[in-house]
Amino acid sequence: MTPLRWRSGEAADLAEVHALLSAIAAFDDTTQRWGPEDLPAWFEASGPLASDLIALGYERSSMVAVGWLTVAEVPDTVRLDGAVHPAFRHQGIGRALLDWQLRRARDWFLATESPGPLRLVAFSDASMSNKRSLLTHQGFAPTRWLIDMVCPFPTSGRVAEFVVTPVLGVRFEQFGPEWVEPTREAHNEAFAHRWGSEEVDAEAWAASLAVDHARPDLSWVAVDQWNTVVGYALNSSTDDLGGPALGWTDRLGVRPAQRGRNIARVLLARSLDSFRRAGMDAGGVGLDSVDGGGTSLYRSLGYEPTDTIIQYERLETPEEARAALTH
Repeated sequence: MTPLRWRSGEAADLAEVHALLSAIAAFDDTTQRWGPEDLPAWFEASGPLASDLIALGYERSSMVAVGWLTVAEVPDTVRLDGAVHPAFRHQGIGRALLDWQLRRARDWFLATESPGPLRLVAFSDASMSNKRSLLTHQGFAPTRWLIDMVCPFPTSGRVAEFVVTPVLGVRFEQFGPEWVEPTREAHNEAFAHRWGSEEVDAEAWAASLAVDHARPDLSWVAVDQWNTVVGYALNSSTDDLGGPALGWTDRLGVRPAQRGRNIARVLLARSLDSFRRAGMDAGGVGLDSVDGGGTSLYRSLGYEPTDTIIQYERLETPEEARAALTH
């Protein structure tokens, strides 16, 4: 079906796979990047199935295409990832690779005898129009937009304005040990009804705050008169490969009853002011949107989108999966 020679992958191939993915990502300037530890972790997590879930495409002795499937912890969900070297595009290779992934996902799903539906998930940079068209042609629809936004320094006057904007009955304090558990409770309430979100337990919460790049000294909480945390901005910092020093808001939330009172805007403004005072070059935040919108809060403080990844999904009943395999 393609001009390439295909075979399954082994653990010993993963360094070459990573080199290919890195070269493709650099050429396409994509947001999605695979670290050297990501694929070995996937291989180990996939267990005995690993070799059956990855396909490598070769032109003579050179690997030029790869595709793999991740059986997610979410029931009946399979993630599809892959890439083709730019010199070998427009030859039907990406389409054939996606067809193989769909067949393998359906085989796995039907073997589970689950009532389903099978949920197929794939991701594409917004700039990758060919990949997006391929997914759409195969019946995938966009369901989430993961948008990175950055506010360069110096900031606009709006940031300085909201740093000192009062909110009736609420005070803003630097995050500290005394706020760890109250902030976890606020987070779980803030995201209780967000699709795909799960409650974060105390152990996982503590681990997320203990990572090397976490900056509790640059993080903020909003507290009401009863000392209840009603909002929070938990921040980190990065200086990847000697690039610009960037402050990043990892978690931002406000309890539902307190929304619409400028609490999130003040938390962001104070975070940006803290990043600037710490000598950083810019502040960033990641936005999870269901329709590509929802950026107005961030734009009001000077954030602008820099990268967008779109999540695509396709659902199939067991009957639909079985019928697709027989065509």
